[in-house]
Amino acid sequence: MNVQPSTRSIPRAAPETLGLRPEGIRGFIEAVEREGVALHSFLVMRRGHIVAEAYWKPYRTDLKHTLYSLSKSFTAITVGIAEGNGLLSTRDRVVDILADKVFGEDANRDRMTIHDLLTMSAGHETEPLPWPLNPPLTGDFVADVLARPVEHAPGSKFAYSNGAMMLLAECFLRKTGQNLSDYAREHLFTPLGITDFDWERFDNGLDTGGWGLRLRSEDIMKFGVMLLAGGQWEGRQVVPAAYVDRALSKLVSNAGGPMENPDWQQGYGYLFWQTAGGMVRGDGAMSQYLILSPKDDLAIVTTAEFNRMQEILDLLRQYVLADVAPVAAVAPHGEALVFSPELARPAGAADISRLTAVNGRRFSLSDNIFKARDITFKIHGEVVTVAMHTPDGMETVRAGLSGWVTGPTGLSALPLHLASACAPQCRLISGAAAMREDGMLVMEWRFPETAHAYRLECDLLSDNPTIMITSSISGMEPSYPSLRQIVPARP
Repeated sequence: MNVQPSTRSIPRAAPETLGLRPEGIRGFIEAVEREGVALHSFLVMRRGHIVAEAYWKPYRTDLKHTLYSLSKSFTAITVGIAEGNGLLSTRDRVVDILADKVFGEDANRDRMTIHDLLTMSAGHETEPLPWPLNPPLTGDFVADVLARPVEHAPGSKFAYSNGAMMLLAECFLRKTGQNLSDYAREHLFTPLGITDFDWERFDNGLDTGGWGLRLRSEDIMKFGVMLLAGGQWEGRQVVPAAYVDRALSKLVSNAGGPMENPDWQQGYGYLFWQTAGGMVRGDGAMSQYLILSPKDDLAIVTTAEFNRMQEILDLLRQYVLADVAPVAAVAPHGEALVFSPELARPAGAADISRLTAVNGRRFSLSDNIFKARDITFKIHGEVVTVAMHTPDGMETVRAGLSGWVTGPTGLSALPLHLASACAPQCRLISGAAAMREDGMLVMEWRFPETAHAYRLECDLLSDNPTIMITSSISGMEPSYPSLRQIVPARP
């Protein structure tokens, strides 16, 4: 089937012409800055028009961003398209599809269907896989998940499960003959005009399914617009309307579960969370959000690196969603609100004249995350240029003293990732630098196609120079991979 791509972008309009208060949106941006909420992008759409957008430098409109588990919602809709095309049914039993990976007797497992995987009610008591998945899984992990005891009747207990997503990805491949991402490219992304995306795969070639998708923020919003239109885009039914309605509905209860925040106990559909106030959302770790309010024909997208996810929902209710006015006759016009804030840079002074003594000096390094054997600092004007010899050649990172500086990179962001599969290589790195009062050069190296960054604290003036390398997610959650290296640097 040859699908013609859409060339449409989402039109813009002034928020007040669509029943939204500009001061409320501005108040949200101010609150985010004041509360230290590390958003990377923020878009508001109503009635098919974007009315506000913000990208925190160094993040940009043209760059994809890691979605983590927001990817699950795209998986669910891709399954719905395949069902509409007669390739599978949500009533299909998992053991019938994956018979070659089933061993032993388990009556609950044998009743498990694709519907149960989509509703996170496969019957497991808890997540059958370790999380985060860093380092990546090896071996036949699909068979490993099927071998885990299924303690409850499928459909009777909600248990958030990335293991279920692996089963779903394998079932999809078996039933359609295509990986999720390949099928989505033709039947979901191309009709929406989404051409710039990638999706992680395991070493065995299977799509991750439950995470690993990277998209531009406006392309996430296109997905939301299509869902609010009952699966339609430009007059074409991309997803069966009945399936969209099912996916966004409450199909299972998750009240009383381990996730204590109120918006994680409102119910669950097909890989979408029910949300207080008649809303529904897809979400991913660190506040990757697509929030839909069907009653208001309104959607909000955020990308971020912020683990207190409930706080963002609370701020949105306080400032953006508090006074959504009904709009009888839609006549949108005017300009959308556009904000250009900046992500917080390292604190300190831009004056690094004290480092003149080490300008251009090469330091030999002990073992480090970058696998660099040496590092050189060069200071020119408002930019610190760092050069490192690595096994792949010379790597150069430029860090601005008065703003972010972005350039190409071959450095890997994989050690920063919560789930390591075959993650796509990041092409860009953004650097910012400052001098602390104690003489420490502090830099942040951020990968603007992901949520994450490295922080480097460089003690270059002491008798025993060191560089401390820390990941931006270290310490956020006990389960997150922690990276904190103190690397001797010998002149």
